[in-house]
Amino acid sequence: MSEHAPESLPVSTRSRPERLENLALWTAGFFPVGLVLGNAVFEGLMALTVIFWLASLMTGRRNPAPGLAAHPLVIPWLSWYAAILVSLVMNGPGSKGAGHDIAFGRAVLFAFAIMDIGSRRPELPRFLIRGMAAAVVLAAANTALAYASGFDLVLRPLDSYTRKLGITPQIGGVAVYSVVFFGSWAAADSALPARSRRLYALVAILAMLQLFQIHSRTPILAALAGLIFALWFHWTRGRRSALGIILAGIFLSGVLATLICLHLWSTASIYDRFYIWRVSFTLFKDHPLFGVGVSSFKDAFTALSSHGLVEGVVSPAGRLFQKPVETHAHNLVLMLLASTGLFGLLAFGWLFVRVSRLIFSSPKGHRLGLPGWPAALFVMGLSGENIYYSWYHAWVSFIFAFAGIALASREDP
Repeated sequence: MSEHAPESLPVSTRSRPERLENLALWTAGFFPVGLVLGNAVFEGLMALTVIFWLASLMTGRRNPAPGLAAHPLVIPWLSWYAAILVSLVMNGPGSKGAGHDIAFGRAVLFAFAIMDIGSRRPELPRFLIRGMAAAVVLAAANTALAYASGFDLVLRPLDSYTRKLGITPQIGGVAVYSVVFFGSWAAADSALPARSRRLYALVAILAMLQLFQIHSRTPILAALAGLIFALWFHWTRGRRSALGIILAGIFLSGVLATLICLHLWSTASIYDRFYIWRVSFTLFKDHPLFGVGVSSFKDAFTALSSHGLVEGVVSPAGRLFQKPVETHAHNLVLMLLASTGLFGLLAFGWLFVRVSRLIFSSPKGHRLGLPGWPAALFVMGLSGENIYYSWYHAWVSFIFAFAGIALASREDP
């Protein structure tokens, strides 16, 4: 008979708090899969993660506050959420309603659940990483099936994958950070078994193909910037490999082929952006401290642009760009400033700096996949996704929380 206790107890002998926490591990891990399946799925998985976490705390009579209060991300994160609520109070609810802004608290709880569980359960990163890989594979299978039969595995039609307002933004968002994570990890971690390195490289390539299929420049450039930065970061620290050069070459070749074959070099849309940025900056100037509110951004933009209070932008060809309605600023900094003012920008900046410090603090193991994420987020924010879109806000919360357990997690998948 062994003198040592077994590493893990049979399920039947585990306590109720532990069983509930185990369920939270699974729902958090499946969150990336939920993103590529649709809003109802990822929202449900977020809610279940929080519910299982809170239930485990109540049944175990455990107070997570001391541990969370000591975490370097918690106060900045709460400050960012406070900026949203203060802006709501100062401006009143917009056409989306007060509930839209208050509901950002669900992403805060989701992130805190991940960070609290991750501080005690070193196996959590394994669930999150496998969930990201599964999301990439599922998105690729769904896309291929939609093109082959007209519908994907959940009977979503092909046009959901060929227009920017379908499921493609969410697939693209997952693909951007997956390219960077799996590509740089596979390239930099010489301790990984050869089979694992090949597998993660394949996941990165599948994610690249998803980005090429979406035909949107910003996600492609964000993933390229994140991957190149991560490979450079590891290269300067002696983690050099032929695999990294191969992956960068494959991606760069694909980017050039996509830009040339699909004529994505057109700059016509940039003049629309110039006008949107001009209006957004004017909104900030008129409301510098707390912005116009997240739920009110569209209303404030429309009121300002429709009355001709901001001069339109004329392209070199003589075309006037003066968009009357827009839902976001198409720029991370301007969206933060216009919606939540200097308070929101400083709070988010504080959180972003803290996340980056965790990412760059002695990366090893699976944490070698993280250094490219800040660069990818920055490039995505130049003209891409709205930080206050429900899916992107939740996804950013997921990757920030993943970084938040970087130092606590000691077990590598």
